[in-house]
Amino acid sequence: MGDPCFGQGHKDDGTLLIAMEAIRLTLEYTITVENCFDFLSEEYKVLFAQADATVFQSPTWMDHIHKILLPNLEAQQYTIVIRSKQNRELLSVFPLVIQKIILGMKIIQFADFGVCDYNAIVGSNTVLELLTHNKNVLSKIGKLTGAGHLLLLRKVREDVFDISRFFKKMTKIPNDNATYNCVIGDNVETWQRQKLSKSWLKNLRRMERKFIQDVGTAEFSELRTGQQLRKAMVVIRRMHMERFGDSLMQHDVYNQFYTEYVIAAINNGDAAMYELTLDGETIATEFGFLFNNCYQGILVAVETEKYAKFSLGYQMIFRVIRNIADKGYQNFDLGLGNQDYKKRFNAEETRLYDYSLARSLSGKIIAPIYHYSKPIKNILKKYVPHVH
Repeated sequence: MGDPCFGQGHKDDGTLLIAMEAIRLTLEYTITVENCFDFLSEEYKVLFAQADATVFQSPTWMDHIHKILLPNLEAQQYTIVIRSKQNRELLSVFPLVIQKIILGMKIIQFADFGVCDYNAIVGSNTVLELLTHNKNVLSKIGKLTGAGHLLLLRKVREDVFDISRFFKKMTKIPNDNATYNCVIGDNVETWQRQKLSKSWLKNLRRMERKFIQDVGTAEFSELRTGQQLRKAMVVIRRMHMERFGDSLMQHDVYNQFYTEYVIAAINNGDAAMYELTLDGETIATEFGFLFNNCYQGILVAVETEKYAKFSLGYQMIFRVIRNIADKGYQNFDLGLGNQDYKKRFNAEETRLYDYSLARSLSGKIIAPIYHYSKPIKNILKKYVPHVH
């Protein structure tokens, strides 16, 4: 079963497939690297709206990655753009970057930098299918991606278009993580009653009453103003740095990226941010995407040291679920990771895969490090922390 959160649900039918061969014979394409491609352009917005991509390729998110992260992380934009030669219509976008690692080696990979849960080529399945049947297209893409020693395309969902069809002899292995979505439906109470453990819910309600009795009543609210959002992001950064030694939030550029994105995205309705306060002090906060009938959690922070015994994180999640359900969203994506807590929500798992294609002898040497040797990769990241 496909995850309704990842794309627009724009799928091929029999009529389209029958017509594809005739269309393929009449189309010609231009395939170029556009180093200044504008992800906020109207043509990209139109393409994304029709594509089977993921929320992590959305216009505002991609724009912030390229304008804030890319210039500060020793990378160059390497967006491969496919257009119709007849009318210059934008047909597909490969949101890639090129980075140097060690000894002058170059990796071409998705514009991710550690902030994307999953990546994808942007285009409708119909168009992507047509492109993979065109030898000239495959040859040109092969040449353009040969500019690096290694092509590394990580965190690709199993339910998106098979990107390996654009390349010969690609290596594919499971990613360390999967992603998890809760299908809430149109009634939260029904979802809880049918999908969740009654004893667990009973225990959570008991802990909530205990929290009120021992600590006080926490106030849940949705944040909207720039001042509220910036204040909450300061809290998220502090909590993440206290709890996670390797948090991206310790770096100023990532803090700037998330903060500026949150403000822009909430202003245009692409995201939502919430907080739980006690006597005016923030004790839990998080923000997530609002996309295609789904809320996807991105950054979460909870005062676990003070309130661990009350399962404050769970309390926060249920409040967010009720809020997004009231807005009409029927899915809650818990994101990456194999944490046991996601099983409690009866979330559906979607596997992720990593793809690589070595373009040189040095590329063949470095590829297994990313695929199989996490300890060596961690050592490598000490010397090239901008590569994820």
